[in-house]
Amino acid sequence: MATSHRTRGLAALALALALVGVGGSPTSAEPPTDTVPDETATCPQLQLKGNWYGNNAQLIQDAIDEYGRCSWPDGTPPQDLPYAVFDWDNTVIKNDISDQTIFWMLRNDKILQPPDGNWHHTSRYMTVEGATALQEACGELADPGEPLPTSTNLTCADEILAVRKTQKTTSGDPVFYGENQRYMQAMYAWVAQIMQGYTPAEAREIAGQARDAALAAPMGATQKVGSSTETAWVRYYPEIDDLIRTLKRAGIEPWIVSASPKEFADVWGPGVGVDAAHTIGITQLVVEGKLSGHLEGCGGLPDGSDAIMPYIDGKRCFINQTIKGVKGARGLSPLPASQRPVLSAGDATTDVSMVRDAVGVHVVLNRNKDELMCHAYDNADGRWAINPMFIEPLPRMEGTYPCSKTAYTDAHGNPGPARRTDGSIIPDQEDTVFDGPAPTTTATPTTTTTATTTVTVTPSAPATTPPSDGDLYTTPGYHNVNGRRWFTSCEPYSVTTRCTTVIWSTQVTWNNGRFVKTTGWFFNNLTYRPSKRAVWGNNPLANTGSWTSTEGRQWRTECDTATTGGNGCRSYIRSRVVQAAKRPGGGYSYALVDTWVFNNIVLFS
Repeated sequence: MATSHRTRGLAALALALALVGVGGSPTSAEPPTDTVPDETATCPQLQLKGNWYGNNAQLIQDAIDEYGRCSWPDGTPPQDLPYAVFDWDNTVIKNDISDQTIFWMLRNDKILQPPDGNWHHTSRYMTVEGATALQEACGELADPGEPLPTSTNLTCADEILAVRKTQKTTSGDPVFYGENQRYMQAMYAWVAQIMQGYTPAEAREIAGQARDAALAAPMGATQKVGSSTETAWVRYYPEIDDLIRTLKRAGIEPWIVSASPKEFADVWGPGVGVDAAHTIGITQLVVEGKLSGHLEGCGGLPDGSDAIMPYIDGKRCFINQTIKGVKGARGLSPLPASQRPVLSAGDATTDVSMVRDAVGVHVVLNRNKDELMCHAYDNADGRWAINPMFIEPLPRMEGTYPCSKTAYTDAHGNPGPARRTDGSIIPDQEDTVFDGPAPTTTATPTTTTTATTTVTVTPSAPATTPPSDGDLYTTPGYHNVNGRRWFTSCEPYSVTTRCTTVIWSTQVTWNNGRFVKTTGWFFNNLTYRPSKRAVWGNNPLANTGSWTSTEGRQWRTECDTATTGGNGCRSYIRSRVVQAAKRPGGGYSYALVDTWVFNNIVLFS
C-alpha cells in the first residue's frame, strides 16, 4: 500500500487489518527497493533470470551488456543516454490499474457529475446515444461537480461500467466514434477525463486508495461493482521489478509509458523504483488547479485538441517528446537508432510502435494480441523476447494470428495486414510461447488461502510451520529457504512495518468444474515487525480470540503459545481450499475442504 502521503493509526487498524484478510489472504505487495544483487559479473545481472522463458533472460542480458555502463569507454556515458520503456498494465503488473481505480470509485461514490450534467464534456468523441444513456442513468442523482451515488444506485454504476468495459451503452449502442485509432483509444482517454474536477493530488489520492485495496485483495478475489462481478486484485511481477532495477544499476534509465492516467501511474511506479518524473501517462491540462478533461498534445496536435494520448503511435510520440525533446510531427516517426529505447516491453496492440522501436531487445508478454504478436513471432531482427505472463499465463491460442489479413488496424478502425518496416506483409504466425517456467515442488502439496471464488493448493512449505521467521518473513528481498524461492517486501504501516512474503510455486484452482494448475508468485503470509503490544490495543490480530469479519469470514488469533512464541500472535482464516494427496502410483488426487489457513504474524517488542 502507498504510505508516502498517508499514515494510519493502529487504533484504526482493527477494521483495516480485517479488510486485508477479506476473502482470504493478500498476495505480493510491491517489490522491495533494497534487494542485494550478485554483481560479481562484469555487468549488472538479472537476479531472476531462471524465471524467464527459453533464452529470453540471455537476450535481455545481452542488451544490458551491450548498451549499459560496462560497455562505455572509460566509464563515460554516451551523449545519448540509454533508456528503456515499459508499458504498465499487464506488463509490469498483472491486471489493470485503470480498471481497479474505476471499480474503487464506483464502489465509493467518487465519480463526479460532469459540468452541466452533460456527458459530452467528458469526451469530444462521445456519441449522442452514449451521452444520453449516461444522462438518463445518472443525471438526476447529483449536481454538477458532486459525487454520484454509484455505490447504491446500480443503474448509474452499470451504465458507467458498460462504457469502461465495452465502449457501449447497456443497450448496446456505441459510446465513442471518430478518434484516430493509431493515436488514441477514446475509452482509455475517458477514464482520465472523468477525473475532471479533481486536483491532481486528489486524483493520486484516489488512485492510492484503489491501489491499497487491489494489493490487499487475494489473488483470484472478485468484487461487486454495480450489479457486476469484477476482478479485485493486482500484483507486481517480481521478474519485471528485477529487470527495471538491473537496468538502473547498468545506467539504462527506465521509464513507464502507460495508457492509464498519469496520476494513476505516478502512484504505482514507485513500487518498482520509477518516480513520477519518469512516468508517462494520459496527461490532462490543469485549469485553476483542477484537471480539465482536456489532454496534452503531441506530434503537432495541440494541447486541448484531445486528439492523441499514449496509445500505439501516440506512445512513440510521447516517448520522443518527453524523453528526447522532439516536438512537432517528427515525434510520430521512429528516431535514429541512437535515440531510441534500448529495451521496450509491452503486452498489447497499444504498445506495438514503442516495442518495435527498441534497438536492443523487444520484450513481449503474450496476451494473444494480434498485431503485437505478429511482429514478435516474425522476429525480424532476432531480438524479440516473447514470454508467457508470469502470473496466470494464457494457454496456446488455437489457429494462427491473422497477420497477413486483419492483424493491423488503421486510423479509421479498418483491418488490414501487419507489415514489416520494409513494407512486406508478415505471414500468419502460430502461437508457440504459452507455458511458464517449471515450478520446483515438494513431495507433499499443502494448502494456501484464496478468494471465496477460487480454491487452490500450493506445493510449498507449509504456511503454518514457516521456516526462518525472523529472517525470511521480515527481511526484504529474494530468499532461498528449504530449496524454495521466496520474496519478501516490507513497507511502513502506521507506527510499525508490514512485510508480505510470497513463494514461487504451483497452485491448483477449481475453475469451471475442473482443476487447473498455475505457476507463479503466490501469497504465503503477512508479518508485522516488532512493535509495543500496547499500541495494538484491542485489535483482534493482536489478541487471542475468534471473530467474524463484516464480509462474513471466520477468523481466529492465538498469542503467546508454543506456536507463536512469547512475543507474538498468529491469525488464521477459515477458507475453502483444495487439499492434495499423493497417489501411490504417482500424481495427486484433490478434494475441497474447509480448514483454518495461516494468514499473518504480529510480533511484539
